[in-house]
Amino acid sequence: MTHKKGLFSIFILLIFFTNLVSAQTNLANKIDSLMRESNENGMYNGNVLVSKNNAIIYNASFGYTDASKTTNLTNDFKFNIGSIAKEFSAIALLQLQEKGKLKLNDNISKFFPELPKWANDVTVKDLLQYTSGIPDINWKKIKSNKDIFEDLKLIDSLDFKPGTQYDYNNNNFFLRLSIIEKITGENYKDYVDKYLFEPYKISSAEITPIEKDKNITKGFNNKLVDDKPDFLVGGVVITTTDLLKFLNQLHSYTIISQKSYTS
Repeated sequence: MTHKKGLFSIFILLIFFTNLVSAQTNLANKIDSLMRESNENGMYNGNVLVSKNNAIIYNASFGYTDASKTTNLTNDFKFNIGSIAKEFSAIALLQLQEKGKLKLNDNISKFFPELPKWANDVTVKDLLQYTSGIPDINWKKIKSNKDIFEDLKLIDSLDFKPGTQYDYNNNNFFLRLSIIEKITGENYKDYVDKYLFEPYKISSAEITPIEKDKNITKGFNNKLVDDKPDFLVGGVVITTTDLLKFLNQLHSYTIISQKSYTS
């Protein structure tokens, strides 16, 4: 009787996994159809990776590595992930908090007493949540990270009381990087390599400015005009597979604790 129950359980499991594989195959086919149509219509050029329940269900490349359209994309190519890169500075700050190097409620004047009085009211948490009230970068006059800091010292007042409103801008991001460098004595690029990429075998990832110009795509529009290169430090180029690897470890609380992750 026990033997029959065991066979029945195995049979149920086989049905479950068969249905699961079938559902994932159907989903992958739908994604593939959508992506191929988008590529053929000139709406999409890039790599696509879809994961569900820690399993990759779709992974494909469409189009070319740059505006010359001479090299086909493959999974080995790295992409500039834009503002997703800001996530790494947030994780670094949470790591430093876990090490007792800072508190999220610290005012930024603690790290930069040379900033105006408003720095006494802005916390590290405000920088993370974009609730600082600090005006955005003046892109017309800024040409480097050094320019950003000099411009911050000229700001007379905040746009709003810290913690009362939300305003997404890059001065928050720049100050996050600067605090990491101030505390660690290392430049941001080296810190992220040492504590976020290397320990977790994220081998393709690089922080701008890029030193190893290999297998890096260059964004372009439908008129085959290249995107302007970033001049700010802190951008990230990475493959889709390594980005997924990093996110899986982050969400499993390997890189930072669950308490930090949900703070």
